[in-house]
This record gives sequence, structure tokens and C-alpha cells, in this order.
Amino acid sequence: MSEMDEREIKRRFELISKFEANPEVTIRDLKRVRESFGKRMTKQQTTQQKMLRIIMKSKITKFAAAAVIIIAVLIGIHYSGGSIDGASVAWADVMEQIKSFRPYAYTLTVRYHHTDETIVQRSMFLNQYQRREEFPDGTIRIFDHSQEPTGMLQLNPKTKQAAWKVSTREAGSINSGILERIRRFEERPDIYKVEDRGVQEMDGHTTKCFQVPGENNVHTVWVDIETKLPIRIELEHPKVGQTLIMTEFDFEPIFDKTQFDRIPPEGYAFSEYVSRKDSASEQSRDFRPRAYTYTTLRSDGSKTVRRMLEPSINRCRREFDDGQIVIYDYSQEPARCLKLDPEKKQAVMETYPGGNRKKINIELLKIIENADARPELYKVEDRGIQPMDGHTTQCVYIPGMHNEILFTVWKDVETGLPVRIEQKHGRTLILTDFEFDVAFDPNLFEMKAPEGYTFTKVTYPAKVIQPSEAHLIDGLRFLAEFLGGTFPKALEWPVIQQQTRAYIEENNVEISPVQLKEMRVVIEPFLKYVGRLRSSPKSFDLHYFGDGVRLGEAEEVILWYRPEGESVYRMVYGDLRVKDVAPEDLPK
Repeated sequence: MSEMDEREIKRRFELISKFEANPEVTIRDLKRVRESFGKRMTKQQTTQQKMLRIIMKSKITKFAAAAVIIIAVLIGIHYSGGSIDGASVAWADVMEQIKSFRPYAYTLTVRYHHTDETIVQRSMFLNQYQRREEFPDGTIRIFDHSQEPTGMLQLNPKTKQAAWKVSTREAGSINSGILERIRRFEERPDIYKVEDRGVQEMDGHTTKCFQVPGENNVHTVWVDIETKLPIRIELEHPKVGQTLIMTEFDFEPIFDKTQFDRIPPEGYAFSEYVSRKDSASEQSRDFRPRAYTYTTLRSDGSKTVRRMLEPSINRCRREFDDGQIVIYDYSQEPARCLKLDPEKKQAVMETYPGGNRKKINIELLKIIENADARPELYKVEDRGIQPMDGHTTQCVYIPGMHNEILFTVWKDVETGLPVRIEQKHGRTLILTDFEFDVAFDPNLFEMKAPEGYTFTKVTYPAKVIQPSEAHLIDGLRFLAEFLGGTFPKALEWPVIQQQTRAYIEENNVEISPVQLKEMRVVIEPFLKYVGRLRSSPKSFDLHYFGDGVRLGEAEEVILWYRPEGESVYRMVYGDLRVKDVAPEDLPK
């Protein structure tokens, strides 16, 4: 050994001797070394470990304590068969660590791709049948499937309220945690293909990254190269529009078993709810007074939010985020709608004679019921157990018979009621914050203008039951004239609505209640006829080319379609004349 090498070694040992030997840090480092030994530790290694404990309890010098730690870490790496860069860590090593249940905890963060909303909760698993969830607002949910009756205890420490929700699940039902999900990878290697993504730095750890791409989601797992336990897991659902992030794992938690007790703490008001039915459709088949938040997200980034209050199938109050209020009452003839503008102190009463308006409230739950009854027809896809808006939910995707519905539904696993419903079809509709069996104040649904409001009354003609081609032409003419002489960009209502809204804003157009009535009289049967043509693309073969065409351009074709049961097509030109055309004569 050269003289320079000896000097360098002395310098490094002198540097080590200056370290402060913090007992807590020392014990923690020794603990990590013991974990790295794992099951491969021999009797000789065990003896070495005991010697380390004895040394640390003795009054050794600062230099010796620091040196022992360094040597111990090197010994641990040597005997565990690992390497500094983690190259030897395989997925089988991870499965070996989690194949048997062990108490653990982690923080779950749910991020939604189309909104800024983020949900955070701490999940703790005492055993396979008992878990506890804690939320930032203080709410606590305790699930107990260890004995009959199974269920969930929800605690609100602020209000000192406790609710026990009895489940229909049998005792012994396994908890739905992320480790239980990952164990499926080994059970179904034909479905889950684990890919090695190499060594990566993550959350202050040197990790081995593994990824499991699937048809509907992607799992990414970062594993500490020493413990071979997860330190971060991400589950991305592109179609659902959310990412689940699990961090802050604790695989040696110190739990107090009373944290998982199904008995409420002393001083809490207690109530019990028995869930006798599992499906959302069965829970909601008979109308129950309800409230929920209805959000519309458009492709241009704009959105509309309203709170829906529905005391019955034929009455509704909608409170919009801009302060506007709309109250519907279809419970009597004629059906009526009261629109209130608190800022302008204006009230408009719309009346719809004809007796064909019976229901106002959305029929989403009816669609869910049909999908539950005939899943093969509606192409229902089970997306498994997912956390959603503070609930543990069963997620199902409902494309519909012709991919025309495209609903995603999250149902509470305990009550079977919807927690969140999304529909993506041109625009995204999101229903959240559900409340059922709400005792509404009847005054909220009064059909009269508040004191001090100006009042306008508008009566609409009876709705068109069977729209025809004439309504199609009338609607095209009305829209072209309204939009300054240009036909709409498309026939889909979200596009038309967006285009007319932009035109109104750009040109400062004021629309009176009477003008609005005239617009709806023309547009409603137009949209109904277009919807019929679009309902079966193969049958009607509708094609639209009106974007950029001006009203009166007689040589420009704006659309063609094939009437039901006919062999020839109907072709509409820019001057709105209609002509029969054989299939072979259609423009190429």
C-alpha cells in the first residue's frame, strides 16, 4: 500500500470520528441492515448481528460507532446478495415480500385528469378483514369484515356523529388494498405482463421500477432496493380520467386495535343503516328525493356547474354556479318552468301545453338499471374496486349497445348507491355529491316570482311528436340566419350550442324570452329529427358538409341521408332545396 493511500485512509477515518452517534439513527440503520438480511441470514450472520447490538450498547467512541454502522451496511449488502445499483432486484423478490399478509398503511392520492380536484386519504390495514381510512376533513371510515354482521362505521369527530352501515358481504371478505391488487399479477401472468424499468431515484430512495401495462390501466411500482418493498405505486386510468398514487408506505405500523373498533367512541350520536340490496338500480328504482352536483365540461375548457334538487320525478330545482335558478314543475297540466335571474331581478315563466311533458329529471339511474339487468347487451365492463370521493366503490363502465352511452359509474360497495357518474360523449357530464332521501323545503319549488322581480310569461306550442324532414330544413335555415348567414359547423347539439354561444358573445346579441321561445320551437324538433338520423348510422347514412357554407349557395351540398326503407338518398343544398339522388350518383 502506498504512503498516499495510507494518508487518505487516515483522513477518512478522522472524518468518520467526527460523526455524532445518535442512538435513534443508529438503531434505525441497524434495523434496515437486519431487513436486508431477510431469510438468507445464516446462524453465523445472526451471531454477527447480536455482536452489533452488544457493541452499540457499550460505551464505544464516536469513531467506533460510525465505523461499525458502515461495516454493518456493507456486510448486509454482501449477505443479502444485492448490489448497490439494485440490478439484482427481480419482481419475484417483491412478490416474496408481500405474498403473506402483513399490517401496513399508505397515503392514497387520487388526481382527476379533467379537473383540478384531488382527494387524499390515509389507509390502514390491521389484517385481511379490518381497515381504517382517514380523510383530511377529519372523517374516519372503519371497515370490519371479520365477523357478522359485516359493515362500515363512519365517524365525524367534528359533529360527534357515528353511522354503522351494515353490508351484505359475508364475514371473511378480503380487504381491497393495493397489495391485494398487486398479488393478482402473479396469479394471472397471462394477463399481467410485468416490465422491468430499471433503477430510478424516487422519493429519496434508490428503487427498482416495474410497470404493468393493461388494456384499461397502467400500474407502476417503485421498490426500495434494500427492503424490496414498495415505496410508491401509481395506477393510471386513462379512460376513466384519473390517477391513483400510493405513497408513504409503512410496513411496520404500530396500530392500536381500538382504532379498528366497530363500537363508536363515547359521546357519539349513533345511527344504523342496513343495506339490503347491492345494486344501484335496485336502490334507486323507486324514486327517492335526491340532490347531486351536475358538472358539464366542454372541449373548449369551459364548464357549467349546477346543484340539482329533485323532490320527485316531475319536479326539479337547478341552482347554477353563476347564480341563475331554474325551477321545473311537470306535476300538473300545463307543465311550467320558472327562470330566475337574481342579479337582474328578472323572472320568466314558461308554460308548455299539450300534456306530453311528464318527467323532467334525468334518467341516468334507469340506464344503470337496464345495464345491471342485461350487462351483455350494454357491454358492461367491471373496473373493480376503486376509491372515489371518500368512498370505496365498485366501478363499472357502460358503453351501451352502440357505444352511444359511454357511462362510468362508481357505486358504494356498502350501500349500492351511486357515488359518481360520468358520461363522455362529445362533452363530459359528471354527477357527484349525491344525497338520497332529502327532506326538501317545499318553498324551494314554488312557481312564483320573488317580490321585486320583473315578470314575463311565455307560452310554447305543443311539442312535435313526430318530426319530419321539414323540421330539419326549418332548423338549418333558422341556424344559418342566426349565425350571420353561415350554416353550423356540425349537427351535434354541443357543437351548435358552443358556436351560438360564441356568436352571441362576439356580437353582443341580446335574446329576449320571446326570441328564446321562437328558437326552441324550431330547434327542438330539428334536433329530434337529427338525433333519429344519427341513432342508426348504417340505416340512415347521414353525412354533413355545411361547415363554412353560406345560406343561398345553391351549388354547395350541405348534407345527404337515406330515408328509412328507401334506396335513394335525400341531398340538401345550400339554398335548402332537396333532391333525390341514387347511391351511385353521390359526390365522391
